[in-house]
Amino acid sequence: MFRRWTESTVRFFKEVRVEMEKVSWPNKNQIVSDTYAVLIATILVSMFIWLVDIGLNKTLIEMVLGIK
Repeated sequence: MFRRWTESTVRFFKEVRVEMEKVSWPNKNQIVSDTYAVLIATILVSMFIWLVDIGLNKTLIEMVLGIK
């Protein structure tokens, strides 16, 4: 049983190595460009959520407490 487990584990890692050689890795320019895109998208979504939060907070305070 241990021998079968060992053989299957070794075969698995050999297959992983073969597949990793097929991967098309991004170059530095692609990584930098994608990083900027993610940062900008994160900032924009965060600002949108922040604005919605402020709006809901004001609305709920007015509705519940009657404070304007």
